[in-house]
Amino acid sequence: MAKRQAVKQSNQSFADQFAAFIAENPNLTNELYGLFDIGIAAMNAGDYARGKQVFRDIASFGPDRSPFWLFVVNNLGACCIAEKQYEEAMQCFLAAVENEPAYTFSLAMLSRVYFAMGERELATSTLQQAEKTCIPENPYWTVHTDAAMVMVEAYMTFGDYRSALRVALDNNMAAYEETNCHVLAVAAFNLQRFKEARKYWRLEQQKVDENRLMSLLVRVALLMEEKDLPPFQIDFTEEMPDDLDINELHFPSGLMKAILVDLMWSGNIAVRIAVIEQMAMSEDPWVKLFLRALQAQPDMPLKVKKAAWDVLLYKGLV
Repeated sequence: MAKRQAVKQSNQSFADQFAAFIAENPNLTNELYGLFDIGIAAMNAGDYARGKQVFRDIASFGPDRSPFWLFVVNNLGACCIAEKQYEEAMQCFLAAVENEPAYTFSLAMLSRVYFAMGERELATSTLQQAEKTCIPENPYWTVHTDAAMVMVEAYMTFGDYRSALRVALDNNMAAYEETNCHVLAVAAFNLQRFKEARKYWRLEQQKVDENRLMSLLVRVALLMEEKDLPPFQIDFTEEMPDDLDINELHFPSGLMKAILVDLMWSGNIAVRIAVIEQMAMSEDPWVKLFLRALQAQPDMPLKVKKAAWDVLLYKGLV
C-alpha cells in the first residue's frame, strides 16, 4: 500500500511537470510523437531494451490524462514485461490506472504483471476490474479490441480457458481482422472443444498463406475428436519448430504432442516406429496413454501397434 501511495504522489508531481513542459515548449510536441514512433518500431523489431529507453525518455516528462501519455506508459510497461522487469512494469501500469481508472488495457496488463510476480489473487481481481470497464460507455472503447485481447491472453496465462473464451465471445472478437484467433483456438482445444478449436484455427488460416502451424493444429483437432485420443494442453505462445527434436520426446510440450499425434497418421511407418521407440525414455504420463490409444486404432498399421506394445512392455506398463 505504501508503494502504491508513493507512486501516486510521484505521478501527481510528474503530471504538473508534464503540463508545464508542454505549455513552455509547444514546439517539441511533434518531436515527442516522433520519438514515440521510434519506440514502436523498436518494439516491433523485438528490441525491447531500445523501446524501453525511448518510452522512458518520453515518460520522464510525467503523465497527464491524454491518450498520448497513456500510450507511452503502456508501451513502456509492455517493454518491461518482455524483459521480465516486473517491478517497473507494475509502476507503469499503476501510473496509467491512477491517472485513468477506466483504461481497460492498463488494468489487463497490470493483472498479468501481478500474476508474473506470484500475486494470483490480486491478478484475478484486477482482471475482473478490467472486464467491468470494457463497455461502450468507456471513452477508450475505440481500442477495446486490443484490451479484450490482452484480457483473453491474461486468462490464458492464468489457465482459465473458459473465461478467455467468454471474454472473446462477449466482445465478438472473432469478427475482427486483428484478433489472433489462434489464441481462441488454443483455449477451446485445452477445454477439449475440438470442433470449436478447428473453427478458430481455420479463421486464422485465412489471414496467412501456407501457415504450417495452423494447418497442423486443424488436422490434430480433427484427430483428437475422431480417434478418442488422450487430451493434452497447448501453450498459445509456442511456435512451430523447424525440425522434430527427438530429445524433446522425453518431456514433450503441448505443441510437440500435437506433432506426434499428426505424425502417427501422416508419417511413413519407419518414422513412426523410430519416434515411438524414442518414447521409451519419456516419463510423461500422457505418453503411456497415447501409446495405448494407438493400439486401439483400427486404421493403425500392425507394425506401429507392435512398436507401441514393445515400449509399454519395456516400461513395465503391460
